[in-house]
Amino acid sequence: MSTFVLGTQINPDRLAQLRVTLARDLTTIVQDANRGVNVVVRDLRPTDLNNGTLKGAVTTGALTADTLASDAYSSWTALTATQAVGIYGLANTTASPAVSEVQFIAGPYTLAITEIGMMYAANQTFGYFVDPITWLPTEHVNISYLSPTTQPDTVEWMGYIAEQDKLVAPPRLTANRDGKAVVAGHV
Repeated sequence: MSTFVLGTQINPDRLAQLRVTLARDLTTIVQDANRGVNVVVRDLRPTDLNNGTLKGAVTTGALTADTLASDAYSSWTALTATQAVGIYGLANTTASPAVSEVQFIAGPYTLAITEIGMMYAANQTFGYFVDPITWLPTEHVNISYLSPTTQPDTVEWMGYIAEQDKLVAPPRLTANRDGKAVVAGHV
């Protein structure tokens, strides 16, 4: 079970702590499964959850009213042995949101069932999982939706993917005024 709270109900410091803890946990998961592998954690992109297909957003397409849309993005695939995914929040960017419930599944196991309709009733467009939803290496990421209507919906997932460092370009380091190496664009 994962507790879901409205975006305005979480303290920014608590959110920062949640994000740091999730990144550390995902790193540990991948390193424990692959001894000696260096791991990089980065923001989750829709492309990561669509079998590598370049996507700007994850849209459900037309839903069937009062019917569970199982694995709504049928192109989702299993994580590699050097990947783990964690979702700590969501934002619904549709003008008239349709999804009322989300189910998170890994293989045959249900990780969580979350009612998100309360988010719209409170005129919110985003919320957070106090206990993030996490998929382990080689698990299949499956997210299913329940909606009372047939209209399409767009849900943006806030999360991280941890993966072997050879799959991600390293940050470009530059020297600041003090001669220290820093990532360009960071203070």
